[in-house]
Amino acid sequence: MLTFPKTLSEYVLWVNFSKHVVNSDLDFLLGCVYIPPENTKYASPEAFNEIEREMIELSHHGNKVAIVGDFNAKTQVRDDFVEPDDNFIRSLNLDENDELYSYLYDIEKLKLYNVPLRRASQCKAKVNNYGNKLLDFCKQNNMYIANGRIGNDAQIGKTTCSDVSVIDYLLLSSDMFRYTTDFEIKVFDPLISDVHCRLVFSLCKLTDECIYNTECHENRYTKWKSCKEQDFVKHILDDERGNLHRINDKLNELLNKQHDNVTNNEINDIVNSISELFKGSAKQVFGSNNAYRKRRLRCDNKPWFNRECHLNRVEFNKAKALFHKVNNPINKTNLNRASKVYRKTLNKNYRNYQEKLSSELRNTARMDSKKFWNILNKCDGSVKKGNADICITELYEYFKDLNKSVYDDDDFELENPDNSIFDDYLNGEITTDEIKFSLINLKNSKASGIDQILNEYLKSTMDVFLPIYQKIFNLILNTASIPDVWKIGIIKPVYKNKGDPKDPDNYRAITLVSCLGKVFTSVINNRLNKISDEFDLISSAQAGFRKGHSTTDNMFVLYSLISIYFSLGKKLYCTFIDFSKAFDSVWRVGLWKKLQKSNITGKIFNIIYKLYDKTKSCVKNGCEQSDLFNCEIGLKQGENLSPFLFAIYLNDLETYLVEKNVNCLQTIDKLCIDNIGVYLKLFIILYADDTVLFSETPDGLQLALNEFEQYCNTWKLTINSGKTKIVIFSKRKCARTPHFTLCNVELEILEGYTYLGLFFNFSCSFFKARKKIVEQAQKSVFAVYKKLRNISLPVDLQLKIFDSLIMPVLLYSSEIWGFENTNIIEKIHLQFCKYILNVRKSTPNFIVYGELGRYPLDIEIKCRIIVFWHKLITSSKLSSTIYKLMYTLHENGTMLFKWLAYVKDIFSQTGLNYVWYYQSTCSFSKDEIKRLVKSRLKDQFIQKWFDNILNSSRGQTYSILKTKFEQEKYLIKLNTNDRKIMCKFRSCNMHLPIEKGRWLGIPRQERTCTLCNLYIGDEFHYLFICESVLVKCLREKYIPKYYFTYPSQLKMQGLFNIFNVKIYTKLCKFIEKLEKILT
Repeated sequence: MLTFPKTLSEYVLWVNFSKHVVNSDLDFLLGCVYIPPENTKYASPEAFNEIEREMIELSHHGNKVAIVGDFNAKTQVRDDFVEPDDNFIRSLNLDENDELYSYLYDIEKLKLYNVPLRRASQCKAKVNNYGNKLLDFCKQNNMYIANGRIGNDAQIGKTTCSDVSVIDYLLLSSDMFRYTTDFEIKVFDPLISDVHCRLVFSLCKLTDECIYNTECHENRYTKWKSCKEQDFVKHILDDERGNLHRINDKLNELLNKQHDNVTNNEINDIVNSISELFKGSAKQVFGSNNAYRKRRLRCDNKPWFNRECHLNRVEFNKAKALFHKVNNPINKTNLNRASKVYRKTLNKNYRNYQEKLSSELRNTARMDSKKFWNILNKCDGSVKKGNADICITELYEYFKDLNKSVYDDDDFELENPDNSIFDDYLNGEITTDEIKFSLINLKNSKASGIDQILNEYLKSTMDVFLPIYQKIFNLILNTASIPDVWKIGIIKPVYKNKGDPKDPDNYRAITLVSCLGKVFTSVINNRLNKISDEFDLISSAQAGFRKGHSTTDNMFVLYSLISIYFSLGKKLYCTFIDFSKAFDSVWRVGLWKKLQKSNITGKIFNIIYKLYDKTKSCVKNGCEQSDLFNCEIGLKQGENLSPFLFAIYLNDLETYLVEKNVNCLQTIDKLCIDNIGVYLKLFIILYADDTVLFSETPDGLQLALNEFEQYCNTWKLTINSGKTKIVIFSKRKCARTPHFTLCNVELEILEGYTYLGLFFNFSCSFFKARKKIVEQAQKSVFAVYKKLRNISLPVDLQLKIFDSLIMPVLLYSSEIWGFENTNIIEKIHLQFCKYILNVRKSTPNFIVYGELGRYPLDIEIKCRIIVFWHKLITSSKLSSTIYKLMYTLHENGTMLFKWLAYVKDIFSQTGLNYVWYYQSTCSFSKDEIKRLVKSRLKDQFIQKWFDNILNSSRGQTYSILKTKFEQEKYLIKLNTNDRKIMCKFRSCNMHLPIEKGRWLGIPRQERTCTLCNLYIGDEFHYLFICESVLVKCLREKYIPKYYFTYPSQLKMQGLFNIFNVKIYTKLCKFIEKLEKILT
């Protein structure tokens, strides 16, 4: 029931409780802590780091942990959690099923367990350094302070020390709140403690929970197996029933008919035949799954423990049983032999598994984060999220009502004149090149629609089916007869990790549609986007889902406008609009009108209209599937055409505001005319449904809001007034703020707003933005720690994981804020590097960079800024126009802009001034300029790195060991234990007198060896000189004689720089035993 894991830390003792104690699905871990007070000789800056490291190593899944004790940390009522930023997390495009997504939204569990987010505290003492460290510890690890939150101490927060401060805490992971009751801080008792109060809490046992997981595998389609791809294609070609030929013959017959004579049933027959051919071949080649199976969840299963291991274990157990029954030499020999074979088999399979895992993760870390997390979940035994915890009937009724139109004019007959100016291209015959382009860009591992066709089926048989696809697609284009299966969607509800899981409104609807149908709509979408780009069909104020446009463009436009107004001493009034279910509530009749107004008519219009005519959906939750219901409103989430259609739906908003005499940003318009000869009427910028309204005056903004409300009423768009906010950008806080209303609701004026994932403060400082990014990134880092704790991955792969999963979070939108101080960003990078090296937080940064061959993230930030700058000067979008204006004003001295000055400084720093001064004729490509800048910045960093080593007292030995800036081979070649030992020695983390003396402030010449008392006790001394008998014996056993015979710094350099696995392994043994002698 109870076990006591071994601990290496002096500050915590651990107790592991079996899951049966509280009837949980997992064991839980209890830590008992004492951290000595700050500024005492027993204090250590590494105390919290040690506890954190051990907690990560010991907690099986990191979600059921309790830590209690005296932390000597004073926190008052400061937050111990990071409020998840919806806009920022949404900008990362994380899947709701990703464990990282759940980790970032962990705080939502407190709401489920009725635990208040904010705690009470009667602590009167000032927050100390340990207090800040404790709060950071909680934020990073999703731990929460129970004091002042639960039990008899709820909303009280009694003091625990001398009736003045709270320094004793109970910390709980979110899931532990379910099991914790009766938390109480007892009255001070001098018989028990000198100044501390007792913390008392109880653990309750939950009612029986099912520890079985029912998995449903319907015989619909089997998992794709890439190793059998050729067999699958061959089976299609060798189809004995001749289905492929019949499909082709039927298509030829239909193509010879008049288009008006082709019926929808005939189209359905063709598409269904293709589906049946794919399904039949997949079943024959890949096999089929059982429709139903029930298995017991076992978290202790090892993924590398295969049948060979099992058989050898059986033989070992037989030999052991026989030996215990008859103890004789023969049975003993057989037992030893079986034991060796079993152990050898285990080691072999574990080694093979680790190599395969490392290789697989290397291939997926950068390309596919979703697959990466799936692999980690599989190998560490994590249980995949179950189905939606809600009745299928409730989901059915909810989504049925959501898709029901409330408008009376949906039967309005539309005319479709076939006289579009785009007719030649838009409505022409579909070519095989168009289809091939769409097929190549299909993503693997995507779920199928109701026709059960996977993307892998389509891609693998592309050459076979391409002529058939061309015929069927053109037939559909000419007849506007959409197959029925393409108009049916399967809604998979995904919990948003927010709110009550019993409330269907807290589920995101992921609609699965036919993969073959999506290839067709991809071709149509590509045509629409092409004519949109060529003829400027979409307003320049819209950047969402457009080729060559990104969220960074809109963020740059907003930042630039604020900067210009600040330079003029003016304010900028902005409203950040929030639509309520924008995609889901698009009025389709209004959409048809706007498509025709945009000259999208003829065949393409008919196709779009028919795709949404009489569409149906059903809800699927696990093995349950609802009846079909009509979808009468909105756009299909995840469908290829939806982003373009939504852009068209809002495309006339800017024109509408002009017609209603809403004032544009007249200052910007005048500056553009005077400086770059461009007329720029700017009222609004949009990225999908993220909308920002601008004005120079309060009255102007209110007028814009009034007209915007009228526009939304006309086109049946619903505004979420509660989430629509206003920010008045100004150099100083406004003494008196005006009032603004929208839809009869007074809008809240904030000091900042997160737009497209980046927090814009009213003063246009990005300090708070960087802080928010760091908080989210820190949680991402610790989510990765928890996944990697039981997987012995090579250091280079761990770094690749950081670059692939953490860096995108950490450097999100750095093209905009990167000109400001980035020290807090680099702090996270170094924290991760020190963690994987297993070194102290106080380890010199130059050693960390040197051992890993890592460069500061500042170099990557500068390169991102330069790449974005290159995009600005080589395109004609709105952000480029604004940049051109800023550049002109900056260069003629009218205004000064920090962002431009920073870009100019990067070129100056790298000796590329001419690129800045002749940017209008820049001949460098984006990749060339990035490569050139990065190379020069790296060279400069390496020079600075060498200087830091030579100028640091802690770099004297390291300057001998390290002669070249590169990742050390021992980090990859040695096993985990030896790697840690060697790194500890090289990074000044050993308990040598030279280091101990530095901590205690002893002069260098007095830090003599504690064994021989002859010389300074540094690394060189113990390796080659120390006369202690114990050390000499170790030296002769583990170090080649050449090196300690007439030792020199040159020989020491050779020992560490000529990498040899055998020599390094022995050297690690020497270092390990030396440390035991010294401690």
